[in-house]
Amino acid sequence: MFKNRLSKTVAAIATPIGEGGISVIRISGDESLQILKKIFFLKSGKNIDIEKIKPRYCYFGLIKRDNVILDENLAIYFKAPNSFTGEDVVELHLHGGLVSTETILKYVIEMGAILAEKGEFTERAFLYGKLDLVQAESVLELIKARNAPAHLNAAMQLRGKLSDRLIEIKEELFKIVTVTEASIDFPDEDYDFLEGYRIPQQLTDIKNSLTKLSNSYYDGKIFSKGATVAIAGAPNAGKSSLMNRLLKTDRALVTEIAGTTRDYIEADLYLKGIPVTIIDTAGIRVSDELIEKAGIELSIKKATEADFTLFLVDERGLFGETEEIYKQLSDNKKAIIQNKMDKMGDRFEYSEILISAKFEQNIDELRDLLFKKLTNQSFQSGDLFIANERHKYHIDSALKSIIEALNVIDLKLPIEFIARELRDSINEIGAILGETTTEDILGNIFSSFCIGK
Repeated sequence: MFKNRLSKTVAAIATPIGEGGISVIRISGDESLQILKKIFFLKSGKNIDIEKIKPRYCYFGLIKRDNVILDENLAIYFKAPNSFTGEDVVELHLHGGLVSTETILKYVIEMGAILAEKGEFTERAFLYGKLDLVQAESVLELIKARNAPAHLNAAMQLRGKLSDRLIEIKEELFKIVTVTEASIDFPDEDYDFLEGYRIPQQLTDIKNSLTKLSNSYYDGKIFSKGATVAIAGAPNAGKSSLMNRLLKTDRALVTEIAGTTRDYIEADLYLKGIPVTIIDTAGIRVSDELIEKAGIELSIKKATEADFTLFLVDERGLFGETEEIYKQLSDNKKAIIQNKMDKMGDRFEYSEILISAKFEQNIDELRDLLFKKLTNQSFQSGDLFIANERHKYHIDSALKSIIEALNVIDLKLPIEFIARELRDSINEIGAILGETTTEDILGNIFSSFCIGK
């Protein structure tokens, strides 16, 4: 999307819009210094000498237009290629304020810049080789991080930890492809040739590395994007009361009348740093009443789509329609929670915890249980994980090709098939790094950024 704009100098506000201590306007491109010369004056009243300007040096002065002072500010010059974008970059550090900042941005544009598109600075950094695509995407993940694990992971990816691992795997595959293609010229040796170079073992090691990365996606998605947790059960099992206890506020209406909740209710909370959307669903039962029936169908849909479902039961246990929905979900996406412990002495064999939503008993223990269910308990803070759906897709595709190559070896099929699968795997890893990515895909990726980044 931006390749046709690389000859232009772009500018945008790089800090959040609104009142604050400072606002930063970023200008990137060949005309950055010329624009600075036109609008920025030292305290002496002279224009800044762009022939003698020092990179990475902070200059204090004034932005003036027709001898009218618009702001007192700092200016910093980053000389290409030693800048974020790889181009000449000027940053204007202004006093915070919507009117002041937008007035100066319009002035910068009048002096020769054009307004930057969403993510254009980061895409320029990618196109000029300052970042690979994984690092570029990690900029957005770093900005949007909602907890410490997500922040640390994004920071590691920005420093190139994931890229380095993928490059290492790609280089290993290149070596194997070289050996495999060379063996084609020695048909009498073929598989003995591969065994001598430990090709099956090397491919198994690569398969294990890619599998580990692929399996980290679930934790990565939970930490970075958050989780949806549905509360399902029969009418009057205490779902709304449980939601209120988890939220520590009266969000859902609670009555003794079965079927009070006709639709679903959503609310957000943080569970040990994980953003969680709790969904209180309508009581699941057979109903001929039109509105209730529609609400139940929607609730079932929410329960099956959620990352995890708490099936709440009372002294009636798990039965009827609720039991049918429960059986449809995979074991790692559900747990039976037994409510109304004030009315029962013993826990059902199939329930995982006994609580009382009404009297707030064992609610903290339920939070701990839910956290364990949502996260991989082998995960440690600082572990590298993937949280990007695009990365997951290409890693799985690369993994599929590695598995196919191992199958070819097991069946002793023509060696040419091995080389083909390995090259497909290399291309998939290259797509993650941005080596084989189309301009349309780049446009979709960077359009999700904010303007100024």
